[in-house]
Amino acid sequence: MDRRCAHHAERPAHALCMTCRKALCQECAATWEGIHYCASCLVKQRRAARRGLAVGGWLLLAIAILTLAWLHARMLVWAGVLLAG
Repeated sequence: MDRRCAHHAERPAHALCMTCRKALCQECAATWEGIHYCASCLVKQRRAARRGLAVGGWLLLAIAILTLAWLHARMLVWAGVLLAG
């Protein structure tokens, strides 16, 4: 069976979108991280990846702030002990 592009019926298929399984010609196929996607699925995939990075970034920031607050409290305790000395 000869597959044709879902968007350009006159062109042979070059790849399949890994999300929606549409046949795509070479012009329509977009490769991201070694995987073929159609334009609409690629937008969804990048948004999902960006959201994941945003959550990870906020989590890392929260951990850093808590670590610095803990270190600051420890330093204040030791400074108090030394000054009371």
